Amino acid sequence: DECCAFGDLFGPWYFYLIGVTNPISPYGDSYGFFHCYALSGLYHIGMIKLHGEGSEIEYLDGIDYNFAYNGNALEVYFDLDSLITDEGFGPWPNESNALVTLTNTFGGVLDFENIEDSVIEEYDIMRSTILMDTQSQQGNSAPNLSNPSVDIDLNKINVEYQDDDNNLPIHKFVQVCQSDYVCDCGVVDGDLTGDSITNILDIVGIVSVVMNNTTLDDSQICSIDTDFNSLINILDVVKIVNIIIINESVVINDTSLFSQMTTQSNQYSDGVQYQIDYDFSTLTPGEYMAIYLFSDDSEDDLVKTQVIFNISE
Repeated sequence: DECCAFGDLFGPWYFYLIGVTNPISPYGDSYGFFHCYALSGLYHIGMIKLHGEGSEIEYLDGIDYNFAYNGNALEVYFDLDSLITDEGFGPWPNESNALVTLTNTFGGVLDFENIEDSVIEEYDIMRSTILMDTQSQQGNSAPNLSNPSVDIDLNKINVEYQDDDNNLPIHKFVQVCQSDYVCDCGVVDGDLTGDSITNILDIVGIVSVVMNNTTLDDSQICSIDTDFNSLINILDVVKIVNIIIINESVVINDTSLFSQMTTQSNQYSDGVQYQIDYDFSTLTPGEYMAIYLFSDDSEDDLVKTQVIFNISE
């Protein structure tokens, strides 16, 4: 099913773990990204350490990470450099230049009367070994976007991505808006907290703007002006709420929020093609632009390209 669903108040709650371990770790410690919705919407997320065979969980601070949903997948990036200094990680690089990865999806229902009767069910688990050519990268080459296209007949928007460092993009967005609008904020619309997901915390920030009580910067305010009229009001709040409820891009006043693009191919030597389905029937006749924003690093270093197209009568 769709990734990262909410659980009911008393479960089942859904847990997602993407981790890595050094096969010569002295204690069998592993490290990873943990994601969970529990207790009817409480949001638990962050980098964790699992201590040895007992798998005692410790939340880690100061680890650079990012994540995004892509259909029924959870895509995660985290900084290995900040993990290999931990004594439980073990010597790195090791002789085989190898890391063991683990992804796990499981659910749990707690028995509050007797915790020992709680049920944890494992849905999906995958282990793999990564054999690296190198253990580090010096500097970063900006990715290149080419051949942006819009196919109105097939309702497809495409772009080709090439990275000389063989990095996949962490951020990959496309936005469609009228060509005379200033609608490129460089961030996911409504994502005021910078965690690549729109949730109740973002709504609080939007409401604060409506009530003229905010400390948001210009790019954040731009990201919540969902109808691009330079005015933040209750209509913007309603639209963001709709995004959270249905978890997809919607179209209002001939504009759309940023949408995640999905991978169609994954051959670095030939480039990686990304695509999104878009219902162009929602647009009134006129001139539009599709803006592509990609980065293999951070939202501060987004590479942009765009294509102009027309919707006929």
